[in-house]
Amino acid sequence: MKQTKLGCWVFEADENYNHILEQFDKDTVVGFDVETKPLNPKAKVPNQATDHLVGIGFSVYKDEPDDIDAAPLATFYGLVTDAYIAALSWFLVNRGWYAHNAMFDATVAQRYGLRLGPHRGDPRIIAYILGEPEAAAKPLFQQYLGIE
Repeated sequence: MKQTKLGCWVFEADENYNHILEQFDKDTVVGFDVETKPLNPKAKVPNQATDHLVGIGFSVYKDEPDDIDAAPLATFYGLVTDAYIAALSWFLVNRGWYAHNAMFDATVAQRYGLRLGPHRGDPRIIAYILGEPEAAAKPLFQQYLGIE
């Protein structure tokens, strides 16, 4: 495993994922994101039914729902392998998770056999409820949370 300049841990293909993930208590929640590659290279919009899953990133947080400034305990990224999917399924199935545009992430993940625990929230849905015309994460976080 190696660490990037921004502090994200990148898994190597032969990691002992379970050993690493076991360090986090059951009372943690996860910010979750899938990275996909379109089946059609000219596609302008991601397609949850056909895009290929190439990577999964996630951040682990202490479960303190009122703390909007919570920093992650750790952030990980890994390229998709059968072993990575199996370890993440074991890790995520009993944890709450958040994602921006969660339906896309959950649909792609489940197509690849990744089991997810209970969904806890989606900033994109919150934007819709607030009547925001722009649902991208970056402008929403800047406007409402002052976070870049």
